[in-house]
Amino acid sequence: MPGAACPAPGAHLRALVDLRGTPAKLDETTPFVRERVLPIAREQNGFRALLMGVNRASGRSPVGSIWDSAEHRSASDAATAEMRRQGTQIAGAEQARVELFEVAALVEKSMEHLGLRPPERPGT
Repeated sequence: MPGAACPAPGAHLRALVDLRGTPAKLDETTPFVRERVLPIAREQNGFRALLMGVNRASGRSPVGSIWDSAEHRSASDAATAEMRRQGTQIAGAEQARVELFEVAALVEKSMEHLGLRPPERPGT
């Protein structure tokens, strides 16, 4: 988002899901994250951003989220637990590995500058 405040160092990143599924399932996993996980994450207090990477050769798809604080990140666990379970199943993964990190540095450019389109928000 252009002009959006960046989380300061000390904000918290959670690798929400590190799925090691099958390459054939990535086309199902990606829309699930966009259409189901992102709206739930946006409803949580302290949510800043969600990102997903994919490795089409291996089937790995890590999903990370950025939160204002460790407390906000922890408070989101109950709301996102079912999404992690469903995402694991959709990806064809045996389990979802969750890791916690602190943001040490962040440089941000607007999505438009990078040639990306921001996801649409309901009602806009």
